[in-house]
Amino acid sequence: AGERMTLWGGIPQEVFLPETDETTFVETVRRAARIAQGRRRLILGVAGGVPTQADLARVQATAQIIREAVA
Repeated sequence: AGERMTLWGGIPQEVFLPETDETTFVETVRRAARIAQGRRRLILGVAGGVPTQADLARVQATAQIIREAVA
C-alpha cells in the first residue's frame, strides 16, 4: 500500500484451524496485536487469509481478543 500504510499478515492462518489448540490460537492473536499496537499506518491481518476450514468461533472471537490485548 505504499509508504503510507503497511498490511501485515501477523496472524498465521493455521491458528484458525480446529487442529490448533485454543490456547495457541489466543496467545498468537494476542502476541500479534501487541506487536502491532501503537504502530501507525499498520493494518493487522491474517497471513494468507482465513482458511475455508477455519473454526468460525475463532474468527468471530478475534476482534475481541485484539481489543483485550491492547487495552
